[in-house]
Amino acid sequence: MKKSTFIIFILVMVLAGQQSLLALSVSSRRAIDAFRRYEPDFANSLRRLQELDRKIKNQNIEPGTSKYVRIMDEAADKMDYVQRRYDLMEDLFTTVSGDYPADRAELFEAFSRIDDMYRETRNFYLLRFEERENIKRGPATGDVKQTADSKTSAYVPAQTAQKSEPAEPEYKKVEVSGALELNFRNRNEVYRTQTKALPFTNTETALPNNLSQAELSLNYKFDKKRELYIEDRFLQRERNEPVHENYFTVSYLYKQTRDRAWTLKNTLHHSWYPDNGVKDYRDNLAEVFYNERWNQRERLTNLGYQNRVYPNYTRSDYH
Repeated sequence: MKKSTFIIFILVMVLAGQQSLLALSVSSRRAIDAFRRYEPDFANSLRRLQELDRKIKNQNIEPGTSKYVRIMDEAADKMDYVQRRYDLMEDLFTTVSGDYPADRAELFEAFSRIDDMYRETRNFYLLRFEERENIKRGPATGDVKQTADSKTSAYVPAQTAQKSEPAEPEYKKVEVSGALELNFRNRNEVYRTQTKALPFTNTETALPNNLSQAELSLNYKFDKKRELYIEDRFLQRERNEPVHENYFTVSYLYKQTRDRAWTLKNTLHHSWYPDNGVKDYRDNLAEVFYNERWNQRERLTNLGYQNRVYPNYTRSDYH
């Protein structure tokens, strides 16, 4: 008797889900199907970027080499691939939700998964590839100065050179270092379309693709094994609508041995939509990473817990 009751309950739930799906318009159902089809593209792109990042670290690929240039080009192409698909999905969501306001809740719930994966992929690319490129460009003048100093030191007698060798630093005090970075981009993307009926006419549509970013990072180094990293990044971008975002990240690194390390990381993310407050949300992600290397192999294991809250649309809250 209990088994039959359970089966009936499952059938009722399935029929209720089908009924809610059939209540949507044809355009909304097709848009939701498109969101689901594109989800694997974002996930696969993120995994590929992670593979490229590990490849640079594990093989100690130096900037300027042909192998390094090929990896950076592939990463840039992959990010451009993700950006174009996200633009298509964002345009689709904006158009269909505007035409069918009654279906906006279901459309937003399906589009939010695409939006989450896009942000995760974009943030990973900015942190691991663009910042790596900026860091490698920065100390170029210092390298030249160091090379010049090494050339002049060749004329110093051997005894003097031995006396001037610096000793290894002792971490008696906390070392603090940081950086402030500002980025601005203001451009319009032009899309050309042609009518399908005679007479054929070409039309151009310009969409803004603006981005302003301010980033402040601080690094607290207690000793050779313990390090604390704090970062706050604020972004203001405009595509179909203005969006304000803030990322506050705190991570603690503990190097147990030379080839074994633990990392505790917490990221607090706020997102505001000035023209559409129903999409505002705050997100908190806590993670633990374990990294181990042996020979030319590496093992990375992580465990995380994510909590997202929509203040103006609690239906989409999740853990």
